[in-house]
Amino acid sequence: MKTILHAPIDGFDIVLGFSTPTIDPVATQNQVKAMVQTLPEFADIAALNQKINDRRDQAALEFFNLFGHSPQTLQSQVEATTWQAKLTAANVDVDALSSLMTPLTVSMTKKIQDLWAENAVYFQPGKNENISPDDQAGPLQALFNALAPRTCLALDGKVVPDNRGLRFWTFTGSTWGSSVVTRLGDVVPAGSVAEDALTADQEGQIGAQVEAVRIAGMSSEAKAAELAIVLDGLATQAQAQADRAKIMGTVFDPVAWYNDQKTAAVAKYS
Repeated sequence: MKTILHAPIDGFDIVLGFSTPTIDPVATQNQVKAMVQTLPEFADIAALNQKINDRRDQAALEFFNLFGHSPQTLQSQVEATTWQAKLTAANVDVDALSSLMTPLTVSMTKKIQDLWAENAVYFQPGKNENISPDDQAGPLQALFNALAPRTCLALDGKVVPDNRGLRFWTFTGSTWGSSVVTRLGDVVPAGSVAEDALTADQEGQIGAQVEAVRIAGMSSEAKAAELAIVLDGLATQAQAQADRAKIMGTVFDPVAWYNDQKTAAVAKYS
């Protein structure tokens, strides 16, 4: 038996996991008690126990017939010796009877275990929990364990797309727009691209667009301040490349390179 944990999400009853249900020992005991008493071993063990008790009672009765009182109150050495002899003889017979009980006890114990397994009563499952036989829960658990990323499993066995939290981008006209999947079962619309599936060129386009929007929202003062930082950085790069070219014996014009980069930077912040 398996307990299937599930929960309603966006119109689907989604499997969350599996666990082993807990047996109610009191209810199960009450369930199998009458069944145990119908086992042939039960009657045979009871009969042997009765024979053992009868044999012990016989020894006490024989002592009583000889001395007129119970062996619990021995009054002489003769009585003690007599009682010990009768008790020893009785114990030989009891041991023989007990040896017959051992295989019966082993057999009955196994049958009781089987009865518990077949007739187990489980504690009532909680909300959003189902107790199912292994032949029903097993295939469902196999599907659950084999789920691909961004999927989940419904209680009816249907595999449901789970793209919640996934951002996707759509190119409309000349701009990229983005949205996020919020509902279970929804997929990336046709014509859109999941964020982790963007090509390098698409990422470059989106990055340039985001940067253009950021700069467009800046004040003139902020643009000028940031441009000054960018130009200073370009000058540092030009100097580093010039030093590298000198060491390697190659030709590099740092002023020309800087002026080209400056033109592009000024245009970006204009």
